[in-house]
Amino acid sequence: MYLINHSTKEYLDLGLYIDRCTVKDGNWVGYCVNPLPLLTACGNDRGGGDFHNSPNSVGYENVGIWTFDLLELANLRPENYTEAYYSFIEGVA
Repeated sequence: MYLINHSTKEYLDLGLYIDRCTVKDGNWVGYCVNPLPLLTACGNDRGGGDFHNSPNSVGYENVGIWTFDLLELANLRPENYTEAYYSFIEGVA
């Protein structure tokens, strides 16, 4: 599955995203966060479930960068689009 941003002509491979953001070994704990609500957030830092900028989180700088863009979820990778490598992990220790 691919999360495609037609406005910026880029896509996120969700399988690779999950693989990249899921902790597989070691003693630290982290939670792979669904990228769609974070990429499209328009109210982060207002309270009520925010994704906080902290040493224990990855990806804060990319919250909201796809807000109001034209998006699509598809089974086929789009041609002539750039692959994005965003990561969102909460609670990394």
